[in-house]
Parts: sequence; structure tokens; C-alpha cells
Amino acid sequence: LFRSLHILRFMHGYHLEVTFCSFLPLYHTALYFGLEKLMSECKSWFSDILERRVSSSQLQFDDLIHVWDFGYEQAIDWIVEPCTSYVAKNFMWAISSDAFVHLPYSYLVSCVKHSHLTVDSERHLCEALLAWTSTNSGLVDQMSCNADVWTDKSNLVNIIKDDCNVILEEDFDINREGRHRHRRLPSRQKS
Repeated sequence: LFRSLHILRFMHGYHLEVTFCSFLPLYHTALYFGLEKLMSECKSWFSDILERRVSSSQLQFDDLIHVWDFGYEQAIDWIVEPCTSYVAKNFMWAISSDAFVHLPYSYLVSCVKHSHLTVDSERHLCEALLAWTSTNSGLVDQMSCNADVWTDKSNLVNIIKDDCNVILEEDFDINREGRHRHRRLPSRQKS
């Protein structure tokens, strides 16, 4: 009821304050009723909030996951792409969150493949991916038994684990020996 009153007021020219808590319900309502002006207001707010690089106290990672999930399910690129870009650029912030291991597979892959992925080191990336695969490997294994599509994802998870373990082992050897050398991910042969 409270939200409905705000929407009605907005439709009659009053200011509407959009927040991360109200964004999805407002946009969903705008979609349902075909309220173009409200959709535009939500889109504008969302673009502004991610471009301004709000502080982590204003933006919770689990909220961003929820917003991305909505955009992904509804095929709304103007939601999915900025969420992916934001997490890729702020990957160290994302991996410090407890919610990181609950990141949907597609979101994780999009972030890791993003051209603006920013991490402090390969080690941080590998540790984050290993934490994610450890938490989600049971789910991926269960799904790989149920559908052929998931077999590729299960194989990818195993490749990520193997590659990250190699990087972490090399990093340990380098630190132990006290010297640095160029590292490459092991090449994979197609089967």
C-alpha cells in the first residue's frame, strides 16, 4: 500500500526516492503496469548509482546479486551488464563478501571473463574461484548427473580447480625460493 501511494504520487509529478530496497519492486510494478516514466526513472537511478561507484556501505553485494538475477531472468541487458561490470571492476570488494560463494554461475563467469576484471593478484582470483567451486561443486555435480548441459559446467569447474591449484602451488614455490618467474596457466587439450 505504501509503495502504491508513492507510485501514484510519482505519476502526478511528485519526487520518488529509489533505493536498492525499492528498486526491484518499483521496476517490477512499472513493467507490470507499463509505466514508462517509472521504468525510465528506475533505469536512470540504477545507471547513476553504479556509475558513481557508491561506497560498499551503501551497496550490499547480496543486493547486487539479487538485482543481477532479476535482470538475467527477465533478459534486461541494461541491468545485467552494469552489474557484471561493477563486480568485475570491484572484484576484490566482491570476494571479501560472504555472499561471493552464492554468486550464480553465469554471473561469476561473466565477471571473470569481463575485460575490466580487477584483482590484486592471480592468487586472490584463484582463492576466490576455489572458494566458489568448493561451495558449489556439490550442486554442479548433482546437476551434471541430471542434464548433459551441466557436464560442460562441471568440467569447467574441475578445470578451474586444477588451474588454480597449479597457480597456488607455483606461487608457494616462488615465495619459498624467494624469486619470481613468469607463470602460465596449463594448456588444455580438447578431448
